[in-house]
Amino acid sequence: MTQPKWETITREERYFTCILFHDMVENIQPMYHLLRDKLRLPNKLMVSDIGYEVCFFRDSRHGEVKLIKSRRPKLEKQTFDLVLWLSDQSMIIIEAKAQQSFHNNQLGMLKKAKGLIQELSVNLVPNVYLVGLCSSKYTPKNETKQQLDTVITWVDIARVYSTRTTNQAAYIRADSLHRK
Repeated sequence: MTQPKWETITREERYFTCILFHDMVENIQPMYHLLRDKLRLPNKLMVSDIGYEVCFFRDSRHGEVKLIKSRRPKLEKQTFDLVLWLSDQSMIIIEAKAQQSFHNNQLGMLKKAKGLIQELSVNLVPNVYLVGLCSSKYTPKNETKQQLDTVITWVDIARVYSTRTTNQAAYIRADSLHRK
């Protein structure tokens, strides 16, 4: 028996968000246009930076540039799957799921983080948008959707990054994994 490739076995969203991060590094425009349309952002905004597995509260207190004013120990280990910083200093935080559903307690922590980022930032962060990325086979409950600014699916990602056929197959696979 030949050992199957890990990409055909894993159900971990970090694997798929890592692929997406690299696609975004290569060309942010497809993702930005999708998010701009879903969030109804002004056309003049641009993406100024992107991050993968961002441990915002821990890392924002270290280094030469301090991004937040005070320490929040309870949130220092919280990571955001993907973060896009916009040209007006706004942030888009993407919480991704492949096999799993969103959990309201996790989304509640994201909403708390959203408020704290705006409250504690050294430079004004005018908006923090929370985006859920999940399978098209999953329909979040209304109370779940209300905690997010918008929801996008792995099928949406496969569509906007359709020229990357190998990665498109990974996105389609991520979409197929819900509850498996």
